[in-house]
Amino acid sequence: MNLKKDESGFTLTEALVGLMVISLSLAGLLQATKIVSHLNHAVLAQKQSSKLAASFQADLAARLTPLQPILASDLIGTSHELHFACASSEKGTGTHNCWTKAPFGSLAYVSDGKVYSAWPPLKTAPPSELATGEPTRLEAVLWHDGSGKNIGIVKLAVEQDKDCQFDMISRSCRTELPTP
Repeated sequence: MNLKKDESGFTLTEALVGLMVISLSLAGLLQATKIVSHLNHAVLAQKQSSKLAASFQADLAARLTPLQPILASDLIGTSHELHFACASSEKGTGTHNCWTKAPFGSLAYVSDGKVYSAWPPLKTAPPSELATGEPTRLEAVLWHDGSGKNIGIVKLAVEQDKDCQFDMISRSCRTELPTP
């Protein structure tokens, strides 16, 4: 009688190699899923940040537009928040009762072509920044992130006297009117 071994199964080595290939494939799939999930989270965070930035800029413009022109005493601003008089339609009208805070980043204030970290600038600016005198009107509020990239800007109207002849070089009214 001749007895033969049954050769229809896998050897232990073949089974271990097969399990190792399957586990490496699953590990790669899990890593790819983590990467896609991380990218999806980053895209959603960027969208939320963009919506927040647009909302803050629109709110800031809506609150400051009725107050124009904004003089040095009309607003107190730091690098993170603004305090100003409420518009007549808002509750609690009075001096500097309303405020708004930047959700992230910092605020800067533009007057006479210079950028200040606070408004009015005399309270916090070094003397070298104020050599030309005290700026009287706020022209814009800049909102930028920590790296200096502008997130938004709210430009404000600057009223001029009726007899003003605006000089683009000095960015102010000429002191002498030409004689006809």
